[in-house]
Amino acid sequence: MKYYKIVLILLIVATAEMLAQDGGQAGAFLRRDVDSRALSFGGAYTSVTDGASSVYWNPAGLNGITNNEFSAMFSTLSLDRQEYFAAYGHSFGWGFSVGAGWYRFGVNNIDGRDNTGQKTKMFDDSENSFMLGLSKEFRLTDLGKFSVGLTAKYLNHSLYDNSANGFGVDIGVMTTVLEMVRVGFVVQDISSNLKWNTGNETSEDVPMTMRLGASIYPKFFPFALSVDLVKVKDSDIVFKFGAGTQIVKYLGLKACYNGNNPTFGAFLWYPLVGIVFQLDYAATKDVLQDSYIYHISLALRF
Repeated sequence: MKYYKIVLILLIVATAEMLAQDGGQAGAFLRRDVDSRALSFGGAYTSVTDGASSVYWNPAGLNGITNNEFSAMFSTLSLDRQEYFAAYGHSFGWGFSVGAGWYRFGVNNIDGRDNTGQKTKMFDDSENSFMLGLSKEFRLTDLGKFSVGLTAKYLNHSLYDNSANGFGVDIGVMTTVLEMVRVGFVVQDISSNLKWNTGNETSEDVPMTMRLGASIYPKFFPFALSVDLVKVKDSDIVFKFGAGTQIVKYLGLKACYNGNNPTFGAFLWYPLVGIVFQLDYAATKDVLQDSYIYHISLALRF
């Protein structure tokens, strides 16, 4: 009973967005779209991903890294919600690449109270995923290539004086045909679960997610079009759509549909002294308030 108000606050504030997306299943933060480039594609990113963030989206995409890449995202969220993402990827050559990533979503400064309504202490609700991925590329013919990848995850959820830990695995594939069409497929959170240290061995299964995507890159025009079908266990299939174009040499715009609302984005990239800087911006609808959330990512390729 003494924690019922804490749980109520959690349900209303910390997980309301996740409830709106997939019914409040365990590990719901893992089904959020992250990285501004991916968000500006409306989450239709399974076959598009080709950088460090592939460790989250589809590990087969890590083979798009030519040497080294670092990427980080910051989001402007209200109600003391916090969201951070960072990833690093490296190509060893010979079609072999690795990546590492960290993603955090949570709520800070929650006002704890006991069953009489008296304040106890401030606490946070924090969910983290630490990821390690690898991929291998195979040349099928002179017309295409095929990649496979795997991401291993360590999961942590901290709430008040309790915490849960667990592991998960993602397996993905990607193929490119005629240098114009990519097809990607990934199964996320295979046998993932969270075990709480509450003394009664409470365990929550994280539902498996399947993503199937296709994208096209016409050779005659700087344009990309992508579609994704996303199926979370016990939920309906969600359709996502993304399109982007480069309007001048170093600047591009995107407009997409993420399965619920339209999203918008832009990117700016510039090579400087052996390093390519890319800044991505995305605006997505906030399901808790009638406003937009703004996401900014910086990627460095070197």
